[in-house]
Amino acid sequence: KRSELEKLDATLADSDVIMDERRQAVGLLDETLFARRAEVADLDTTLDARREAVGFLDKTVDETRSRVNAQRKELEEAEQEVGARRRTKAALDESIQLVKAEALEEA
Repeated sequence: KRSELEKLDATLADSDVIMDERRQAVGLLDETLFARRAEVADLDTTLDARREAVGFLDKTVDETRSRVNAQRKELEEAEQEVGARRRTKAALDESIQLVKAEALEEA
């Protein structure tokens, strides 16, 4: 019986060692989990900051597009005005040529 008790004591001691090792492993896993949660929190913060930056850039792009479109409209209006002035100048040049031709005929 003593031999059986010694075997049981040895088994119990081995079980205690195994349990301690498992507790240590669980502790390490808890530490790892805590560290990973901190990393995820940092990544969430980074993601939020990047989303905010993208929002700012989107707003900037929209404002720039609006300015470009306004400048295009101004350019189109200026080109139309230049075209109208050229047509007016051509008409005036033609009128001057007609007046000169009439003056030469009369002279």
